[in-house]
Amino acid sequence: MSTSDDDTQRHGLTLLIILVVLVVIGVVGLGVGKALSPRAGSIPAQAPVPQPTVFKMYFEPGSAALPGNAQEVLGPVADQARSQAHATVWLSGFHDATGDAQANADLAKNRALAVQHGLEANGVSIRAIELNRPQLTTGGTQAKEAHRVDISVR
Repeated sequence: MSTSDDDTQRHGLTLLIILVVLVVIGVVGLGVGKALSPRAGSIPAQAPVPQPTVFKMYFEPGSAALPGNAQEVLGPVADQARSQAHATVWLSGFHDATGDAQANADLAKNRALAVQHGLEANGVSIRAIELNRPQLTTGGTQAKEAHRVDISVR
């Protein structure tokens, strides 16, 4: 055999080895990819994120005192908040546009604070409660809607 035949065989052998190595890498890569990718049906379908339930507590006009039936609302809200590890309870006080705007906003805030204190008395941590800015009710809503606090657990 001549030197050029030896060089050709060596190059051919080198190319064959490179080709085998590439095939092995490809097969191993596919195997790893399959091992890492989830199998069809192995991931449970994600349930839709539930929308928070909004509880409403209605107050007497001009009053921030908790109504007599307050525990009917505070109990279930407190139970729900305590059952969720990182729950936040959002409180939104409402008022209407009649009379002094600042006095109405203060009344709505004081109603929300009364609900906050009621929730604290039911075992909800103050750190889990967020007060929203007092909100003005507008439109054709019932009068009682302007004397409420909305409570939601998220």
